[in-house]
Amino acid sequence: MTVAAVMTTYNPSQKTVANAARIRPQVDALIVVDDAGDTGDEVLATLEAAGAIVLRQPTNGGIGAALNRGVNLALSIDAKFILTFDQDSTIADDYVASLIDAYDAGRKHGAIGFVAPEFFGSVRQGFESKQHSDLLVTQNVIQSGMLIPAETFRSAGLFDESLFIDLVDYEYELRIRALNLLGIAAPGITFVHELGTLYERRLFGFRLSLPGLGSTTTYSTPFRYYYRVRNRLVINRRYKRHERSTIRRDTSIDFIHFLFALQTARPRRTLWRVMRAGWKAARKNEMGRMPAALMKEAQTTRWSAPRVVSSTESSPQTSH
Repeated sequence: MTVAAVMTTYNPSQKTVANAARIRPQVDALIVVDDAGDTGDEVLATLEAAGAIVLRQPTNGGIGAALNRGVNLALSIDAKFILTFDQDSTIADDYVASLIDAYDAGRKHGAIGFVAPEFFGSVRQGFESKQHSDLLVTQNVIQSGMLIPAETFRSAGLFDESLFIDLVDYEYELRIRALNLLGIAAPGITFVHELGTLYERRLFGFRLSLPGLGSTTTYSTPFRYYYRVRNRLVINRRYKRHERSTIRRDTSIDFIHFLFALQTARPRRTLWRVMRAGWKAARKNEMGRMPAALMKEAQTTRWSAPRVVSSTESSPQTSH
């Protein structure tokens, strides 16, 4: 066993079948972990008939738990490399080979924690190394599309299930760096991932373009701002000594995004309660899934900013 792919699903559609069909010929095993969605049984049966190993979570446990269940199975069948995918991920025919080539080329510079594509949509996540001119190192990598050596999981551990959703990949990247493992990118490789709708970035009703951020943004589903606030604060506390400049920069970007989300949310006070609850949970170190009553309240929130176009790119936080 050389390469196993782990794909997480939540209410998958027939498009997931097409995405899986592009992945399956490039790996030795495709493990699909469904995170207890309400629909998708027919799709899962189709995937199983096509040769995928399908695991069904008994309850919705979040992206970290779903990934870890698939990773544990991949490790048990002695996979040397494990690829992680979301259900909306599409790859080129040479994608896996390109990441393995990058892994082989980068090993001369040190132990490799993971390999990611240089571009996630139009978002760049691989940058020139200050130490090695022929190496791209990652920054704010997204877990979908990552190639992770089995040895990384043995030394760094699995994904943090307590985060539930949002910043699970970010925390893992910081953990890898804290262990002096390299997170590298495969040069010139672009990963396509369907996300959703772009909105105009507006402040007090006026369209605004910010340096490095542009005039559009992608808002998460409102309930996820509980996790985005809570997990941001928890991760800051965990890594502030090791990654002070990174934490400062990324927290500032998130803070700006939160302000725009509050400006756009209707009713605004509901999103504020969701964010405040996330802040309180971080202070008390209350991890795992958010309270059901709060999630139900969050579902009443809508975005008032004008939509731009449907996007096939991703925001810094992906996952179902």
